Amino acid sequence: MEVIVHWFVHQFYIRIIRALLSGVPRIPMSACGRGLLILLLLFPVMLSAQTRWKGTFSSSWSNSANWTAGVPNANVDAIIGDAAFTGIFYPVISYSASCKSLTVGAGTNAVLTISQSLTVAGDLVIGSGSTISQRGVTLTLKGNWTNSGTYSTSSTNAKVTFAGTTQSIGGASVTTFRKLTIGVGSTTTQNVNMTVSGTFAVNGTFVPADVATPVLISGAATTSVAAGGILHVKAAAIGGNYGLTGTVTLAAGSIVDYSGTLVNQTVRNTLTYSTLRISGTGIKTLGGNLNALNATTATAGIIEVLAGTLDLSTFTANRGTTVAGGGLTVVNNAILKIGGVNTFPVNYATVSLGLTSTVEYNGMILPTYLSPIFLIF
Repeated sequence: MEVIVHWFVHQFYIRIIRALLSGVPRIPMSACGRGLLILLLLFPVMLSAQTRWKGTFSSSWSNSANWTAGVPNANVDAIIGDAAFTGIFYPVISYSASCKSLTVGAGTNAVLTISQSLTVAGDLVIGSGSTISQRGVTLTLKGNWTNSGTYSTSSTNAKVTFAGTTQSIGGASVTTFRKLTIGVGSTTTQNVNMTVSGTFAVNGTFVPADVATPVLISGAATTSVAAGGILHVKAAAIGGNYGLTGTVTLAAGSIVDYSGTLVNQTVRNTLTYSTLRISGTGIKTLGGNLNALNATTATAGIIEVLAGTLDLSTFTANRGTTVAGGGLTVVNNAILKIGGVNTFPVNYATVSLGLTSTVEYNGMILPTYLSPIFLIF
């Protein structure tokens, strides 16, 4: 009955607005007054841009009789587990679905089963005592992920893709993802510990929170950073943020950014970087001779010292030689330190040293293109 009433009200508003726009009413009214009346008529509709699960008819997400204001869509918030939940059925998504924001558990414990793809245009919240159970389908999220309840998967193909712009992962519970993808254009900040058991793919930007006790991703997942993807490191060592035990693949055009501001950092030397970026504050020191940087394309194989200090210690940081190219940049006020008897890093097609940058040499041999004005012995 509630759904029928909602439909009649909706039709009533549409008919009145069409009449006003067509000039049918014979009541004199200014354009401003007409616009105000339309706004007032639309206000209740705008307020009802959410629908709440009742669960009185069946478990079908796509059946409007189970909702207070019809089936949700990309413009309508979905709330599951509040005072409206008076039935006995928990929702199951059996056909591709979408909603604006999604809340599971808003005072009443609830379980949502995702059996087909779901796109959430806003935030996703799992309340304490409530559960999202995902099968081997894709959940696409464009807002923030907050899990204070339970998130479970029943298939190795269960995938969560962060596809928004500025996003975060938080909540009181540790989320265990099977497949986690950070989409192109998304900058996702990790605020709590989490686990990934299958694959961790960074196509956008992934940032662990820069906090005194580092946040950690653990699990057996493989890690891949695609061209254009940026993986930030905030802990003292990369293992403090990334405890994944699977293989790590850094594609040509990917970036690993040691960007911590709270502690000095050790740069892992066993990765084959395409772009190694140094930012944040403090000193970033090589843990050993770097693997030769990626030289599969002319645009790969780059070191950027954008802030702070890159200390090579007594180790090397050379580029590969497969394809000529790459570059080494030290911007204004940044520092590159070279120790031992090693020379300046080699095989970079371009070297750019800012006017107020510093190259500090504790070694024996200077490259001919370095002006002594930039050097400290």
